[in-house]
Amino acid sequence: MACGLLGALGGLMVAIAGIAGCDEELVPVVPPGGGAGAGGSVVMDGGTGDAAPGEDAAFSDAGDAGIAPVVIGITPTPRAEGDGVPSQAASFDAELTTLAVGVRGVVVRRTLREVISGGAAPLAFLAERHTANGTQVLFNLALVDHAADGRPAELSQLAWNAPDMTSSLQSAVDLVIGAFGESLAYLTFGNSVDVYLSHNPTQLASFEAMAASVSTYASEHPEAPLALRTGIGFSASGASAADPSHGNLRGVGQVAIFSYLPGLSAGQAAPTGDIASALDQMVSLAAGRQVVVQETGYPSAALVGGSPDKQRLFFSTLGEALAPRRASFPFVNVLELHDPSPAACDLRAAAQGEPSGGNFAAFACSLGLFDLAGSEKPAWGEVAAIAATFASP
Repeated sequence: MACGLLGALGGLMVAIAGIAGCDEELVPVVPPGGGAGAGGSVVMDGGTGDAAPGEDAAFSDAGDAGIAPVVIGITPTPRAEGDGVPSQAASFDAELTTLAVGVRGVVVRRTLREVISGGAAPLAFLAERHTANGTQVLFNLALVDHAADGRPAELSQLAWNAPDMTSSLQSAVDLVIGAFGESLAYLTFGNSVDVYLSHNPTQLASFEAMAASVSTYASEHPEAPLALRTGIGFSASGASAADPSHGNLRGVGQVAIFSYLPGLSAGQAAPTGDIASALDQMVSLAAGRQVVVQETGYPSAALVGGSPDKQRLFFSTLGEALAPRRASFPFVNVLELHDPSPAACDLRAAAQGEPSGGNFAAFACSLGLFDLAGSEKPAWGEVAAIAATFASP
């Protein structure tokens, strides 16, 4: 593969070097102009000066924007290339697309199985790219992901706080912290763990003990960045009907972590008018800590009550609801850039014990801001606008 990758993003030609095997330095991409971009309706919110003379600012909190920065991420899933694995060029192009609209954060999600089997090299490669781009990294060590268990087979039958589990978790934390260094802002454990525990209630005690132990290990790690914050990933739907037995587990870590995919658990997209109350519920359950949304999105599939226009409305409403609450939400990540291929979608559904072609698959596989053909959905403009809005604290 050539050492330079050229892409045209909104008329801007950007060059990226430093692809594996190249000696050139990876050049960070600077968003052009800092405007809303891509036709979104949200304008810059860097303070009262962002409003045109004699006009009101778009959000009521524009004047306090400098007090509470919000890092916006977009999971840069590449465009599908048939049912094969997307090329490295497609992956870089996806990253450039997000960077060009002001994205300053990225979520790297890996199961415990993937971290242990892959070792240090792939993590170091990712870390080099994200460090060069100047993005904050949230690393989600997906011990569980909704209903799926992310452990290697040889550990999957052990109690979560068994000695061999503890040793493997600590080794994984060593690898992540060693690779990402100062770019690692958040280290989170699990994704929608409440969903997994609802299927495996007898594992709560051992999971709770493990979570407290690994969070402390990461926070006190001698190589951990001083500002590193940890947390345990819950679903926002679980938070809205919070299980009292999960109270101690939700309290682990320096930040509260939520996935906000409204309607996923029910298999039907939830009304977009509930967003502000959902954010307030997360803040309430955080009990004084800040809230990190490690994934949020809305389906465009009609099967689950979504549509491209409803998806756009979701993000427009989210931006409006987030603005006056920005002091509580330092990091919000949008899932995801491109819809996955049919084969990848089938794998996602199977991992959750769901049928291909069912409501879970339709919901989870239509969250992309670009469709399978690579065409942008209406929501892309809104998300680009949100990224630009919060790019200047």
